[in-house]
Amino acid sequence: MISDFYIMQLSEFCKMIEKLQRTTRRLISLVPLIQPLTITAGFTFFNSSSSLVFANDFQTFFDKGFKKGEKGDYFGSIYDYTSAIELNPNSVDAYYNRGWAKAQINDHSGALLDYQMAVDIDPSYEKALYGLGLSKSKIGNYYGSITDYTRLIKINPQHENAYFGRAWSKSKIRNSYGSIADYTEVIKLNPNNDDALYNRGLEKHNSSQYYEAISDYSKAIQINKKNSDSFLNRSLSKTEIGDIKGACADARKAKSLGYKSIENEKWIKENCSSSFKLF
Repeated sequence: MISDFYIMQLSEFCKMIEKLQRTTRRLISLVPLIQPLTITAGFTFFNSSSSLVFANDFQTFFDKGFKKGEKGDYFGSIYDYTSAIELNPNSVDAYYNRGWAKAQINDHSGALLDYQMAVDIDPSYEKALYGLGLSKSKIGNYYGSITDYTRLIKINPQHENAYFGRAWSKSKIRNSYGSIADYTEVIKLNPNNDDALYNRGLEKHNSSQYYEAISDYSKAIQINKKNSDSFLNRSLSKTEIGDIKGACADARKAKSLGYKSIENEKWIKENCSSSFKLF
């Protein structure tokens, strides 16, 4: 009797196990319907905790956002980074990258929110601080831009682009001397930055430092001999000191490099040799 009793119990237990397995298989088959998880090869559902599945999902959206951004699909990139952020609200890289994608479609207000979120999470995150400075300058908030660039420079005194951006913002508020100082720092860090030399030349010209402006334009031209703007503005500075012959040579060179301006044409015609033939 005892033997028959245990046999019956074992039989019932086996039936329960089989029923449980059928139920489990049905539930697993419903996972894509009730929760669209992306489980890639190499991840076993049973052996992965929910945190690992979500972590993999986050990386999937992050990688998709990155690839779309590289291809110029900025809206698609924003959508994917948004999904990634929903899964990991503390990812500074996801906030920064989404901010960058927004900036590419000129949504600088949206970009600022994302850059600020990244900085709130990590106050020393250099790329986000630079993004804040750049986007603020794009919407005309030059003082705010200067503040962010200054914060970045305190963290990284070798940040060439931060000095350049701060110099540009200072020029927009007519702080020529401050702008010149920052362009000088850029040139110290990178003597071959012809844009910094050119821009410093502009600021020096605006400050009536014509000889110094000519020197900067000349250095910029040595680095980039195809920049018509450098020749044109060196012509203007030479005019201010009375070097009309040199100014004419530069004005002509700017024209030959493709600079087209009615004012420049008129100036050449009125001030340069009558034997000069217009192109």
